[in-house]
Amino acid sequence: MVLTALYRPALEDAATDDTIAAAAVVDDSGAEQASGPSSAAPFSLVWVGDMMLGSTTPDPRLPADAEASFSGVRDLLEADVVTGNLEGPITDEGPKSKCEGRSDCYMFSQPPEYAGIYKDAGFDVVNLANNHSNDRGEPGRQSTMALLDKAGVAYTGLPGQVVEKVVNGTRVGFLGFSHYTATNSITDLDEVKRQIEAAGGRNDVVVVFFHGGLEGDSGTHIRHSGDPGADFIEFAHAAVDAGADLVAGSGPHVLRAMEIYKDRLIAYSLGNFATYGWFSLTSTTSTSAVLAVDLGADGSFRGGKLMPTKLTGKGTATKGGDAIARVRRLNASDLPETGVEISDEGVLSAPAADASG
Repeated sequence: MVLTALYRPALEDAATDDTIAAAAVVDDSGAEQASGPSSAAPFSLVWVGDMMLGSTTPDPRLPADAEASFSGVRDLLEADVVTGNLEGPITDEGPKSKCEGRSDCYMFSQPPEYAGIYKDAGFDVVNLANNHSNDRGEPGRQSTMALLDKAGVAYTGLPGQVVEKVVNGTRVGFLGFSHYTATNSITDLDEVKRQIEAAGGRNDVVVVFFHGGLEGDSGTHIRHSGDPGADFIEFAHAAVDAGADLVAGSGPHVLRAMEIYKDRLIAYSLGNFATYGWFSLTSTTSTSAVLAVDLGADGSFRGGKLMPTKLTGKGTATKGGDAIARVRRLNASDLPETGVEISDEGVLSAPAADASG
């Protein structure tokens, strides 16, 4: 059973150690559980990249059968905890002024009933720290959180937010960061470290999501001078140094390299996983994957698997594609000493000569 912390701070309030430490933990029936010592055990986690199943704004572009959005990949979304990046609010509320007078604008509004689709697909936690979470302003954010609450999907990434779960007896804290308005800042490394250290003081394992990077075909390389707002390698390493046990990225709409740093896995981007109607899909931006990771009770990397997926039609997730070959090439070019080794079947392992330490 997965138990979830009740505490979710208000957007305008930074989390404090005292308020989070006092949070109760509830099971699926709503019964409070004791917050005593954990009986930590290994667990599995799935991470996927950007998800936006269709939008009513700036003009409606919705799939004929939204409930089938994950049907071609549903069996890949199996783990003790399933996570992904929610690329845009779930709402029919809030201002629509973002794209007024602009032809090159993207403003996403997923219909309210889509919250249940994510739950039915198996998602337990989604990241809201991205450039579209504020597309419909404060009303849109509040609506998104209320709908996710009702559906039973936890979330993190807005200012001060941390979600804490008990997974197989292991206490796990989830945080999200980006360099966009109304999210936890990825550029203030002192604050990043403070939040991770605070979460680590209450949990056995800390998982950090982040969003950002030069978008599109030219954004595949992690060491890219065109990345706006942050040095993502510096951020990811600082996160691990502060106590993060897994760092999982999204943002550039393409796959990026993966590495092992201090026995912890960093995946810099999983690309577009399920993005319908509004995304320019090339052979690069339509290629994605499901990342399954096995973590020890102390958060150490125990293994994993990269399962290739691709977007077909207007953005429907299906199995297949050449994600394994692409990430292998990126690892070799961008992170030759620390890049994760990937077998032909997608099995992940630490580099033979681990220089990450």
